[in-house]
Amino acid sequence: MSRAGWAFALGFCRRDLGEAQARAVSLAVAAAVALTVAATVVALAVPDVATEVRLRRMAAQPWTRCVWVQPLSSLDPKFTPERLVALEASARARLPAADPGLAVVGFHAVSLDVFDLNRDATGLSPYGRTVAAGDPLLPALPGLVRGGGGWNPAAPAGLLLCPRYLTRLGGDPDAPPAAVRLRAPASKRPIAWPVAGVLKEPLPLGHVFLIGAADYEALRAADGGDPSTDAESEPLPAGWPATWDDFPAPLRKAVREDGVEASVRPTLAGRALHLADRDRSPRTAADWEAKFRAVAAARPTGPALKWSPQGVTRLPPPPPLGPPEWATVYVTRPADLRHAAEAARDADLYANDANRLLVEEVEAAARSARRVVAALVAAFCVAGSVSLTLALYLRGRQKAAQYGMLKALGATDATLRTLAVTEAAALWLAGASLGLAGAAALGASTLAALGVGWDVLGAALAGDWPPLVAGFLALSLVACVVGNAVATRWVRRRPAAESLGLTS
Repeated sequence: MSRAGWAFALGFCRRDLGEAQARAVSLAVAAAVALTVAATVVALAVPDVATEVRLRRMAAQPWTRCVWVQPLSSLDPKFTPERLVALEASARARLPAADPGLAVVGFHAVSLDVFDLNRDATGLSPYGRTVAAGDPLLPALPGLVRGGGGWNPAAPAGLLLCPRYLTRLGGDPDAPPAAVRLRAPASKRPIAWPVAGVLKEPLPLGHVFLIGAADYEALRAADGGDPSTDAESEPLPAGWPATWDDFPAPLRKAVREDGVEASVRPTLAGRALHLADRDRSPRTAADWEAKFRAVAAARPTGPALKWSPQGVTRLPPPPPLGPPEWATVYVTRPADLRHAAEAARDADLYANDANRLLVEEVEAAARSARRVVAALVAAFCVAGSVSLTLALYLRGRQKAAQYGMLKALGATDATLRTLAVTEAAALWLAGASLGLAGAAALGASTLAALGVGWDVLGAALAGDWPPLVAGFLALSLVACVVGNAVATRWVRRRPAAESLGLTS
């Protein structure tokens, strides 16, 4: 077709589409295209955006972008610094791209015997975990604590409790206590230990508290004081009772009620007073000194009673904690969790990769959502094509007289077909522009309501979405053009006189 012919076609379309008689049908056609385009563009983006949002939320929490590993057997070596470095190198080699956030940090699973807040009794002894210096969990903790001051990342001190565990202890997660009573791991004596805060969510692996690694070492040594289950005095001075039964009855009663058994025993140097905890629970040197002072106070006159730690049964000091039995492999991208798990298995380690399974579940849900969306879009497009063809058919009937006039003036079928194609393309362009604008407005308002940034949208739509949308737009243009050509075919084939109503 010549340049003059195209100019005529464009001018005719501009006047014809705005004509009062066909304006309503033209607007209906453009609206049908706009609605179809907007709904399809948004629907095709939903699965990818939802998946990206879920993966971003996983990446924001350290314990949902990590793999926990431990030796396959308790006889296997634990995670020495050299083994942690080797595991990190193996994981780095497995990752498809460089990850500056990759880190491998060890931790201990520990148990504490904590007293109920409302009664002098201990409940279960659940497990928690230590957090070592350099653990990526430390800088993220301020955003994961709901109550209390939390930790100073440079020197974490105190316990961070899960809300459900604090509730079981009789506390209020919104108003946590300043400290809890627990049995010191070494001496088993009740001591108070500070509570730094309450976490917002449960911890993985069934843990109910966090404690800094250095803080746990201090707790293990707390209330040490060379604890012992019994103590013995130096030889009793002359004039002291020969047996425990000869001591004053009030003194014997007070000692017995305190859970201590007393006796006078012969030694190489003479008779000595022996005190022992009835339950064989260790007591500190200060506790035993207080008991001997109480015995000495029962005899205000005469030689003073002295006691010595020699010859008593003592608990050995707690052994060094040693290398950790667990390690955490942190990655930046949740999609890399499977590579981290494979690196652990290559090193003959057990990998608790629940997070990897969660990522696979997210990806499987995205694939299912894409299939559902594709089916819905196909059904919607079929329905839209039918309605669009009917609207174009109605518009063609309204334009029968104009086509008849053009044909009477010498317009060929090719010219009329060009006019139909041009009008269909113009209607599609108007409708598609409105649809894309509407989809952008709807997407922007939805992202703002959900608090999702444009970077998330860009990352989500950088994959298959652009070619899918481009393919849909091309198919919708073809459908609109073909639909209008089919709808006007009978008008173009009718004789001019019949279209003008000049036949009897």
